Amino acid sequence: MISDCDFDIAVNHAADIITSNEGAYGSVNKNDNGAVSVGKMQWHANRALALLKRILSADTEKAFGVLGSVLYDEIKGAASWAARIVTAPEAAALSALLNSSRGRDTQDYLAASDIGEYIRKGISYGLTDVGALIYFADGVNQYGTASAVWKNIAAKALLKGGDVGAMLAATKDQTRDYLSRRVKVHDKIVALGYGGKGGQGGGQGGGYTVRVTADVLNIRHGPGTDTAILGKIKDGGDYAIVDEAVGPGASRWGKLAMGGWIALDFTERI
Repeated sequence: MISDCDFDIAVNHAADIITSNEGAYGSVNKNDNGAVSVGKMQWHANRALALLKRILSADTEKAFGVLGSVLYDEIKGAASWAARIVTAPEAAALSALLNSSRGRDTQDYLAASDIGEYIRKGISYGLTDVGALIYFADGVNQYGTASAVWKNIAAKALLKGGDVGAMLAATKDQTRDYLSRRVKVHDKIVALGYGGKGGQGGGQGGGYTVRVTADVLNIRHGPGTDTAILGKIKDGGDYAIVDEAVGPGASRWGKLAMGGWIALDFTERI
């Protein structure tokens, strides 16, 4: 198993990577292999409908004003969008709704929920390396959690060490579908510091180790309090630092081997 902190980090990094591969908040693909896909993760067909229903429930008045009565009533009452292709005017209205404040918040919530499911699926297959789990999440986002392809890839990767490099090698053995994307995802994960083997994701090794002295310490996307929170370290512990930087909110920031940055003011060097 992996820690709650590593789980949160894997979800947040996977969300960034999947979104960069899929779309923006307001993205609408009118006909994506026979049905519409929408939003930053390109939810497809019935998953698109489920997202839109959530937004309608969250802000009925705004949704009605943006969509108009016909499209609003269809989304509210529809049981399936398995083959729903939208027109250009419908796509423009959906894009406006998706890009609204409530639309963005709903997408963020659903993305975290979906990706959490992907990560838990990878863990159930035996993956514990953070980088491997991020890679797995991106693949499952395309294939779906019911697909046997990524179960087989995970099994082959575990025989080769179970890190993100092993995942890429296993992918090449199993399938060449979307291989250029798989290579790009692999390279992004390695650039984040998840290049080695082991349950913590290996990282770049680490120049030294610190002990966290704060009861709760935020792990941030970059060196500064002006960057997103990826997770939290609770109840202290020892962590490898692979790089340092200056940024707002602390005198020095340290990059963790497992990914993310922490304020070194709340640590002591071992």
